[in-house]
Amino acid sequence: MAGADKFIVKRYLGKGAYSLVFQVESIKGNDKGKRYALKRVLLQDAFSIRIAVRERKILERIAKEKPNSLHLPTLFYSFIHGGSPMLVTELFSKFTLTDILYNFFLLTATDIILYTADLVCGLEQLHSMQIAHLDLNEHNILLSPSGHLVISDFDRAIDLSVTENFDYFDFSSNVYRAAPEVQQKVAVTTKADIWALGCIVLAMVERSVFEDDPLINVSDFIHWCQTSPYVDRPTAEQLKKHNIFNEINWDYIESGRYCAPLLTTSIPSIRQKHLDRLKRHLNYNSENRNPYIPSSSSWATVANKDESFLYECAFGQILTHIKYRQLIYLSDNGTEIQGRTSHARKALSHRDMQLKIKYFENYKFENPVLQVVQTKTDETHSQQGK
Repeated sequence: MAGADKFIVKRYLGKGAYSLVFQVESIKGNDKGKRYALKRVLLQDAFSIRIAVRERKILERIAKEKPNSLHLPTLFYSFIHGGSPMLVTELFSKFTLTDILYNFFLLTATDIILYTADLVCGLEQLHSMQIAHLDLNEHNILLSPSGHLVISDFDRAIDLSVTENFDYFDFSSNVYRAAPEVQQKVAVTTKADIWALGCIVLAMVERSVFEDDPLINVSDFIHWCQTSPYVDRPTAEQLKKHNIFNEINWDYIESGRYCAPLLTTSIPSIRQKHLDRLKRHLNYNSENRNPYIPSSSSWATVANKDESFLYECAFGQILTHIKYRQLIYLSDNGTEIQGRTSHARKALSHRDMQLKIKYFENYKFENPVLQVVQTKTDETHSQQGK
């Protein structure tokens, strides 16, 4: 099974409420040289444990049941290192829909319809597994290298096929974007994502150059997405029949056989340098903190301070800035868990936490696709040796 020694850290990509995301590169195995996105989850409390377990389970389901989806992420590895759960997924571009809407371009009606079709396709696939995302917004929608939209960040998602009862944590989504039934703590269903989709399409309309007729059609689509009560709200499958999609070939959308509105290579980057963003997020002062490079790590051969800093943020537990955000530590095999503060230890003592903590013992995962590739490689080498 893969671990931290399989990867080197190339750059910082972004952050979540309980996570840091990096671009990493495999340095051994049949996927040597392949780059991935690595998400390090910094456990702090009962909620962070819950979402870490749920996201890992949901990503495994997607990997096994929707392995060829272009609009959902693919999980390749998961493991525990440095006290943290780690998720290694397909690497997309560094751009999100937020970047497109608020930094670069005004969209045309065709752009909005194509982007909306991408999202409807992704939601249809997700909802067919009875998974509700529950945090769908522009920040959690990535652009693939080909410019198509990918739904990401499943740390708030719920697998409704195995979840019978809901509590306060399940209703604690973004109130601004949450569907009325979620805000009012009435129900959690996949229809909440349809409401959020309407909010996203509205945001695209507000950043567009529209003619009157298409605007009327898209406005009707938004109103349909935001139907109340939720039982009357359309499904993703029903949305595909709206007249804004009359010219859409859904087979082309699912397979990515159409030209996306923008290629990522045409998008200028106006963000801070990735290391500056990471240091700002961590309030890191390099003059006061010099990260230690573990001699046993795959990073031990580098001398660059920035690279060692990246390694420590991704895999280490030396930096005070990481310790401050990681109040709960797991052993690498997931059998031991410790709280660094009294608050963290109290969270671990709750009875319902014990079952979730038990799950970390089986947290490791390697995508079967990688094993198939390795088998084919071994067979090729065997034939060449004959």
